[in-house]
Amino acid sequence: MWYVTHTQMPSKPKLWMLADEDERSKIFRYEHPEKPDLWVEVRYSKVTECWTAVRCAFSEGWQRWDEPIRNHAVAKRRAFEFLLDAAFEEVHAA
Repeated sequence: MWYVTHTQMPSKPKLWMLADEDERSKIFRYEHPEKPDLWVEVRYSKVTECWTAVRCAFSEGWQRWDEPIRNHAVAKRRAFEFLLDAAFEEVHAA
């Protein structure tokens, strides 16, 4: 399942843009280069220095992870998994 996500949305660091920042957190956004309506965002807490939540084009609001994630590569992989799961739910709901 992750391989499909990886081939369709390569996770190159320069494609993760800083979308928003305040004193407590940073939000990084990834948009598909050819499909800007397909996006995923992850929230990084400056306080805990962990990745704490994810949201995407198919979700309503932020979804907190069960446990904060320290490794950025793990957080990005889990964000793509979340996007893929949400997209499948959207397709099956229609």
